[in-house]
Amino acid sequence: MKTTSTQILMIVMMFFLSFYSNAQKKTNAKPSNNNQSKINYTVTEENKRAIQETGYVRCLTVENEIALQNEYPNRYTNNEFEKWISPKTAELKAKRLSGKNQEATIVYNIPVVIHIVHNGDAINTIGNIVGENISDAQAASQIEIMNQDFRRMNNTPGGANTTGLAVDVEINFCLATQDENGLPTSGIIRHNITPYSNNVANDADGADWETRADVELMKANTQWDPTKYLNMWTFRAGGKDLSKGGLNGLLGYAQFPSASGLDGLNDNEGSASTDGVVASFDAFGSI
Repeated sequence: MKTTSTQILMIVMMFFLSFYSNAQKKTNAKPSNNNQSKINYTVTEENKRAIQETGYVRCLTVENEIALQNEYPNRYTNNEFEKWISPKTAELKAKRLSGKNQEATIVYNIPVVIHIVHNGDAINTIGNIVGENISDAQAASQIEIMNQDFRRMNNTPGGANTTGLAVDVEINFCLATQDENGLPTSGIIRHNITPYSNNVANDADGADWETRADVELMKANTQWDPTKYLNMWTFRAGGKDLSKGGLNGLLGYAQFPSASGLDGLNDNEGSASTDGVVASFDAFGSI
């Protein structure tokens, strides 16, 4: 598949992905001098209510994008992207209504690399507690869920959509089978990385990631080429509550690609080294 197709589908991913249902190692040194974002979240009122009601925020993508736009003022806003894509959507609808859209159905396969970030724990368990070093089966189950959603598979959660709006978007996700050097891989990569900061005492579950800045740096340190792979990270989030600048209560967020390469949409400002999706280990997959 062409690189541009991967980038197009990553944009779709950023806006519509839902994470939830019921190893190669790079540097893990602490940051000494980096230009990653130091801006933490300003939680929206809607998500503040979610924190009060449930203790969690389902998706922090909006807050993450606001933080990036504060740091990189030339980044595209959602409104600018909608202005760009609206005429293209209208053109496609018109072709379908007129019967002129005779293009053959193409299912795009997106290679995914899942980065499991842990702190030296054994795979799957810490004593009787499931830890952040999740099993391969749990990681792979997230791919299954994504395909159920994007392919609108029958007899799966959401498959029988009652609104009539759900469609098969002809996007299929699969774990990568080749790494960046062309060598075989499972697509599931484990990173033993000690969180870069520890300003809040850890509880019995162990070390956690406390700030957005640390997570963004970790992503840059471990990311595979974002023009060839969809990168997903899973880790233990913690520290202060989200409403106080920490990550406690985070379930996940995604990032709009910084250099999409799409015709008519100029490269926006910001680093592509953090493109991808992050999720708390206990909100990842169906297991």
